[in-house]
Amino acid sequence: MIEVKLRYPIEFEGRKIDKLAFRRLKTGEIARGTHEGDRFKTAMNIAAISAELPVSAIEEIDAADFREISEALEGAGFFEHTTPRT
Repeated sequence: MIEVKLRYPIEFEGRKIDKLAFRRLKTGEIARGTHEGDRFKTAMNIAAISAELPVSAIEEIDAADFREISEALEGAGFFEHTTPRT
């Protein structure tokens, strides 16, 4: 599990979110979250599934925080199976 503290907390469904915990994904979750040709949408969906939040919550995250989340997930290998190997 990876935890990322948000520099710019969000308010979602009446609660303040200042950190997110991301769990490893199952193959089916990666398949559901992957959008061919749209890496950004894939990253948002994978983050939402992994954090067990709706995409609408991820959409509220500041761009700087989302960049940090993406880098943390990529560094941990969360995206290594979202692109087919050639």
